[in-house]
Amino acid sequence: MVGDGLWLIRGADAPIARDNGGAIANIALIATDAGPVLIDAGPSLRYGEALQALAKTLTGKPVARVYLTHLHPDHSYGDAAFAPAIVAATPGLIATLTRDGPGFADGMYRLLGDWMRGTELRIPAHVVSSPQEVVGGRTFRMLPLSGHSADDLAILDEATGTLVAGDLVFHDRAPSTPHADLSTWRRSLDTLKGLGHRAPAIGSTGSTPRCAGR
Repeated sequence: MVGDGLWLIRGADAPIARDNGGAIANIALIATDAGPVLIDAGPSLRYGEALQALAKTLTGKPVARVYLTHLHPDHSYGDAAFAPAIVAATPGLIATLTRDGPGFADGMYRLLGDWMRGTELRIPAHVVSSPQEVVGGRTFRMLPLSGHSADDLAILDEATGTLVAGDLVFHDRAPSTPHADLSTWRRSLDTLKGLGHRAPAIGSTGSTPRCAGR
């Protein structure tokens, strides 16, 4: 646990590979009165099912909402374990997943083999279209940005001041850039830096913002 009702599920500090099942993304799990919120879902049906079980163990409730931060499959394909009605993304990301999802799935099956058994990306049915959303009495600020990909979503948990930045922020590793626009990415980082979060950074000391990224 890294905050009040907030857990960080660490991904492997490594490339996508069979020995880690593609589980290299950091996932945030946040408790609400309606049930836990997941920010990102991991790479596969198998991983999404494990997240669902962990969420129930930690909070006593099934997952109420899953936010996807961007298109990359280590963050998104675990949504196969959840009903599309509770999976949320920006309009741009929904369009991108609809267009490019099958191609990414083919690549993941080649890389991971049996880890991907039964995995079929579910297109999010909940559209993120307002600057904030409230789930079970907990308020989340929605920050649609871009740079790491064409459609990145960062989310600020107002209760703890924790920023979950997806892959807009990398810590102690080289950023992944297959769909990056570096100048736009820098502007997005300036936006995140200017948010003025309250909590200290995860894994460091001082007054830098708390931020859960890769």
